[in-house]
Amino acid sequence: LFISAEWLRELACTLFPVEGEVLELPSPNKLTNLIMSGCAVMVPYDCDKNHEPALRNGHGAHWAILVGFLIVDVNLETLQHASSDVVASDDDAFYVFAYHGKSKHMALWSYSDLRRSCSQLYEAGPKRQPPDFVIPEDGLTQLRGKSVCLRNTNTDS
Repeated sequence: LFISAEWLRELACTLFPVEGEVLELPSPNKLTNLIMSGCAVMVPYDCDKNHEPALRNGHGAHWAILVGFLIVDVNLETLQHASSDVVASDDDAFYVFAYHGKSKHMALWSYSDLRRSCSQLYEAGPKRQPPDFVIPEDGLTQLRGKSVCLRNTNTDS
């Protein structure tokens, strides 16, 4: 577990041909723009036993990588691909496709649930303490409400 968004950004940029940026957790509209532009967005969240976002004060903190989104529109009768002018007007109808280290399967989560989970990361929990874990002096402040945006810099692909 990386208990700092900046530490994860630095590691990713060292190991892979990517540029990284630590951002505040984006709004649904900002997230659609990031994903549509080719970014992989990593978000810390509290992981429940079923791997979904939970509210455990940070005790189950893990990272998820968001790779797509789904906007439910009850007015549409068919599935449509997103265009560049996507607007997520209803936060409760906005979902994200995510991968995380506890499962080999892609997940589909409510983005509202993921945002709530990310925004309540306050403590690492009793099982994640020094010397086994390196925790910043300010605790989980460097995770709470943050995300890491990674852009491919490899021009060969």
